Amino acid sequence: EKSFRFGRNIHTLHDVDENARKNQTRRPEFPYMCHTCGVIGGLGRTSWTVAHVMKMERRRRKISLRELSSRMPEGLRLSHATLSEIERGDRRVTVDDLTVIACALGISPVTLLMPVHSPDIGDNRPVAELTGTPELPVRRLCDWVRGDAPPTETEDAHEIEAYRRQNLPRWLWDADASASDGAIGEGHGRRGEGNDG
Repeated sequence: EKSFRFGRNIHTLHDVDENARKNQTRRPEFPYMCHTCGVIGGLGRTSWTVAHVMKMERRRRKISLRELSSRMPEGLRLSHATLSEIERGDRRVTVDDLTVIACALGISPVTLLMPVHSPDIGDNRPVAELTGTPELPVRRLCDWVRGDAPPTETEDAHEIEAYRRQNLPRWLWDADASASDGAIGEGHGRRGEGNDG
């Protein structure tokens, strides 16, 4: 039976069929072998990505579900049972959950949204998609999540840079420009002082 690798787990089509039967959802198709390739348990691709990356990062750090829960602040704490439901794909993640989980894991919320491609799959140009995005090369999809490129396959440097700039808040652009101008001014000052000496 053909199997599909999600992180450290191997899922067979039987497993997926059984999950679909329990949740009364159709079995997803697997046009490519990447963890975003299906909608399992009624979750969209973005929710499934968060569930997969959360489990992968937690296991990488050797953190139990109970320990992860204990790292969360009172009033915002998700129980270990709730965290388990998220990882199994039985519970959707809210944006508040996303930041709480990311902080407890010691990673950026952006990391939880990035598709992960298994290197042993052997596809030189793997593709994936998140909820609402077109199917894109995994690297470009990660660039989009970071705000570094549009959700297209364009290679136009001007278009990519324009998109990147428009995704930064205006106040951040102003702050960056001021810092840059200050650094340049200090550099000129130091050079001038050196010349006088």
